[in-house]
Amino acid sequence: EAEEQFLDDYEDYFENLSLDNVRKEQYSNLDLQRVVHLDYANNPLFSSYQVEEHTQFLLEEAPCSASILPSSSRLRNRIVGLQNRILGMLNASKDDYPTLVLTAGVSASFRLFAEIYPLDRSSQILVCQDAHESIRHLVSAAARSGTRVSVAGLRSTDLAAPRGEIQRLLNKMASRLVIGQGGGVVVIPAQSGLTGTRYGVDWIKQTHAKGWHALLDVSIALPAAGVVDVAIERPEFVVGSLHHALGYPPGVGFLAIRRDVEALVMKKLKSRTSPAFVEAAGVHIACEDGGMVINGLTLAAVATGLDHLESIGMDRIGKRVECLAAWLHANLKRINHVGENSRPMIKVYGSKERERGSMVVFNLVDSTGNLFPPHIVRSLAEKQNIKLGTCGFANHPLVAPISQRSSSAHPLATFRAVKISLGTVSNFQDAYRFVQFLLRFRDEEYMSVEAMGFIEESAFKQR
Repeated sequence: EAEEQFLDDYEDYFENLSLDNVRKEQYSNLDLQRVVHLDYANNPLFSSYQVEEHTQFLLEEAPCSASILPSSSRLRNRIVGLQNRILGMLNASKDDYPTLVLTAGVSASFRLFAEIYPLDRSSQILVCQDAHESIRHLVSAAARSGTRVSVAGLRSTDLAAPRGEIQRLLNKMASRLVIGQGGGVVVIPAQSGLTGTRYGVDWIKQTHAKGWHALLDVSIALPAAGVVDVAIERPEFVVGSLHHALGYPPGVGFLAIRRDVEALVMKKLKSRTSPAFVEAAGVHIACEDGGMVINGLTLAAVATGLDHLESIGMDRIGKRVECLAAWLHANLKRINHVGENSRPMIKVYGSKERERGSMVVFNLVDSTGNLFPPHIVRSLAEKQNIKLGTCGFANHPLVAPISQRSSSAHPLATFRAVKISLGTVSNFQDAYRFVQFLLRFRDEEYMSVEAMGFIEESAFKQR
């Protein structure tokens, strides 16, 4: 009955029910083992097709593929056009972004950008407080070069996106920039990795109007947020994670560079010797970073993952995820404690409904108003075969250093919450089972007994 009502209310999901067949055929273990996977942001899934195709490729081509430069014609054919296909996920073209660098993950992409972008005492960087943790590499490089870093902070009460603060800082700092000469970068997450808030490419237009360059981070947005369209506003730089987009291979990210800013960075990029910088099949590759190696096998796995993703359609994934996230938000807000004290049991964080992406971040609140520890919620969910994530600012580079410099802790320094992240084959049964799990906490006795049981079990394991 609940599912019938859901399908009536969310037409976009109903029109894409065929993705349930993809789940049954390509991710069969989820249903066979009754797993509710709601942690795609930290643990993206890969399909049976990707495993089978890549295994076959390994058996037939591995001796010829260990090198970064493809030696077999089959491998060259497999990875031809890889740049256009990756850019296609962003609705971007090689004409606009002739340089695409594959890296050993999102951290490596930020580190590479920090190395090649001209940073000095006249430069400025503006970042949102919920930027990806890999922003630490850019912040560290800025500190070494004397570049000023400004942080647009979240509202500590609900973690709403700092749109007004971003605008204020843009206006305040724009007068110091020379338009078109570099030296000013705004790092914009397409989707926050902490709250799921969509910042959207509309902010890029305002960034350009103030004379700043835009670095768009799509690492958490793909593919659950649907197609991230950069064709209209055209950020100068885009960083992303193919691991999050495809599930496999791990440790592969990218940095795309727009044609009209190549003069700013290409000389430094091509002069780098560590990690090695080569070109293969039209893609630039920083092939080693922290022990990670990108070779022909990696490129073949990326091509297979793109085959699978393109066969599904990112727009279809995005529509389903949007429907599920909206249903979860609506139903979590309806859960109240039972009895005389019927106050809300769930505190949901983030921005307005139209800005929400593929995540739901929340805390359980007991009848006295105290937060129930997120790590206990996750552990109790694990016992029910429900995979959740948690998030917080304890070690975040844009919160922890501020707390250390201040006599009082930053209001977000101790923040922790439960994080649901939806993905490629999330379905209504996942969302429904999770809500049913949460309803157990309406019973105060269950909440206290389970919490005490978890504490005792943890203490026993530590002996």
